[in-house]
Amino acid sequence: MPTGSLSGDGRPSLLFEPRFTVYRDGRVYDRRMDAMLQPYFDPEKNEMVIKPDIMRSCDAFAIHHDGSVSLGLLMALAYKDVFLRGHVLAQMKVLYEDDNPRNCIPENLILQYPEGGIECSYWPGYYYIPGYSSYLINKETYAIYSFASNCMKEVNEGLYKGYNELSMSPDSGGPTRGIGLHRAIALTFIPYDRNVRNQHVNHKDANRLNNSLSNLEWVTPAQNAHHGHVLWRLRESGMENVSLTAFQASEIQHHAIGIPPKPQDYHRIDVKNLFTGEVISFKNQRECARHFGCSPALINTCMDGRFKKTIFKQKYTVKRGSESEWPDITKEHINSASFSGGREVLVKDLATGQEERYITAAEFIREYKFSRKIVTVALKEGKQVVIGNKLFKYADNPDPWIQ
Repeated sequence: MPTGSLSGDGRPSLLFEPRFTVYRDGRVYDRRMDAMLQPYFDPEKNEMVIKPDIMRSCDAFAIHHDGSVSLGLLMALAYKDVFLRGHVLAQMKVLYEDDNPRNCIPENLILQYPEGGIECSYWPGYYYIPGYSSYLINKETYAIYSFASNCMKEVNEGLYKGYNELSMSPDSGGPTRGIGLHRAIALTFIPYDRNVRNQHVNHKDANRLNNSLSNLEWVTPAQNAHHGHVLWRLRESGMENVSLTAFQASEIQHHAIGIPPKPQDYHRIDVKNLFTGEVISFKNQRECARHFGCSPALINTCMDGRFKKTIFKQKYTVKRGSESEWPDITKEHINSASFSGGREVLVKDLATGQEERYITAAEFIREYKFSRKIVTVALKEGKQVVIGNKLFKYADNPDPWIQ
């Protein structure tokens, strides 16, 4: 065997298994010829290829007419745990995320299934999900099944932020992860390009539970945001049951067709402390997020019509400046909610004498970034400790504040 072919970083490729062993640096070991093959760039095919000396007639399904084999396809099928086998592998193409066909490292490779998907021969009507090939999806009902050893087990759905969510193991390895049902459908039945990892699946009618194929499309994150904004403004103007593609939404936004002007103070964010009634206003979501040390997406979620009961930071409620009414949330909602059985903490600012209340010690620690050990030990022992000009104790501690 040639020098270097025994290196532990090589993996057998599913294509022509077990003939070729592929290495991350692009080397290919041919077991039949007992030789290392040197890849080269073929400008006609615009990809890196290898050219074995002898190929069996039964391997013809996966080789080019000149006898060469795609290095990208070999590499992708070696380093991604694809559940498929046999001739269907040759139906796949390789996309290069950075658009550089010379860069064949596994992280840059995306397997593209043929348009219309790959149907499972054992279960007609069920198709392999790209990136999650040990799962099948039914084209009519969109039911998801885990497929192993010719046995099928239905994968149950849950709801996450209003979307149908599934828990599945990706071909790239690693732990089980959540994937939206709409994304699984789009991966299987809607053609995608090399930017698929960074793209969103848009619901044209903005109904997150309407996962019919005709209602889905691939879009960029910016297009997804613009689409949602345009539909929201159209519905605010009285237009119901609106369904638009991302392109139509961008045209409407560009020409301002039928969109009412933004309300005054549309971008302003108002935050109210449910315990003290104090209201703080911010110019926009970004400024609000910086103040509270969170993401703008969290602020937006709290203002979303589907999440009006969301309690921000366990003691605030949030609304847009253009809205006249606060969400119907009071501190009783907090007291009745379950927050892991934590005890309320009272905090006194020694400079101003103002008191604040936190639902749990953890919330207080996160807010001021104090030492968890110092705070929890002091609370447990009933001590009142001063840290950073803050004096604190459990709210049910009857002892008066120390002087």
